[in-house]
Amino acid sequence: MPKRSEIADLEAALQSHLEAVSSRVTSLLEAQFEQLSLQCSPAELVGSLNGGKMLRARLAWLVANAFGTAPREDLVRAGAAIQLLHSASLVHDDIIDDSAVRRGRPTLHILTDAETAILIGDLLVAMAFEHVAPLGREATAALASAFTQLCRGQLSEASLSWGDDACERLEEYARLKTGALFGAAFELGALSTGMQAAEQARCRAAGEWIGVAFQFADDLLDVQTDVSDLDKDHGADIRNGIPTLPIWHAYHSLGGSAEEPGAQALAAASASEASRAFTVGKIAELVERAEAALPTAQRPELLSAAITVTLGSLAQGGAPADGRPLP
Repeated sequence: MPKRSEIADLEAALQSHLEAVSSRVTSLLEAQFEQLSLQCSPAELVGSLNGGKMLRARLAWLVANAFGTAPREDLVRAGAAIQLLHSASLVHDDIIDDSAVRRGRPTLHILTDAETAILIGDLLVAMAFEHVAPLGREATAALASAFTQLCRGQLSEASLSWGDDACERLEEYARLKTGALFGAAFELGALSTGMQAAEQARCRAAGEWIGVAFQFADDLLDVQTDVSDLDKDHGADIRNGIPTLPIWHAYHSLGGSAEEPGAQALAAASASEASRAFTVGKIAELVERAEAALPTAQRPELLSAAITVTLGSLAQGGAPADGRPLP
């Protein structure tokens, strides 16, 4: 168990890292947008794209420091690249889902228009790969593989069904679409310490399972009764007819017959204790898989912190993550 002073030092180092990543992303975005004439100011665009808890950059740092040490610039560069790619995926997601709010702000296609937002999303993808390239072939390949996986996940959304066998498909969909960047964060963190390829792959797999757990936790938040703490569109999946784990469970709890349940009935059942318990149980299973996949760490408490900062106590049936840097 680390001493309180050691925890304080780690928290300070992590906070410094996140500030450096945020500053790097801001600088990269400003350099691009100051050259363009768009419907809103560069400051508005940067504010729309660079925010949140920077969870994926946080995870890369925690994994790197759990297994060894890594050059600070390498972790900042990797974190910035992951965040740029994540922001690109959110821009495109918001257009697909017709979402008007993200991180408490108007989404990019509302600030500008859909055509402009699509192109900015594409620009962010290019910026991410340009920024990670100096880290070498392995790092670039890790990010490219994650982006391929993410796109395959989004393309598979249309094939999601409400059948009895849909649970496994929902898990695979979440592994592709959401788990991809979590896996990349774990892999880039491991890579930065010089870890062997086989152990890097184990870290990536663990990150993907944590990403699936995060997606299921996010799906649970989307159907919760009290939505006052959400800073994005609520109920988008029910509105768009997309099955998520709690919604799928609710659908079957209502009979799942030819007489389809109405949106209000489905929303109420999705927020029920039964659907919550089912979803939390799946999250706990995924956390166990991730923990089993991870190699032995020098600082295992930082791997526990990575899970806690992602899910809070939800894996044990408690509250969602509260954003604390370390437990």
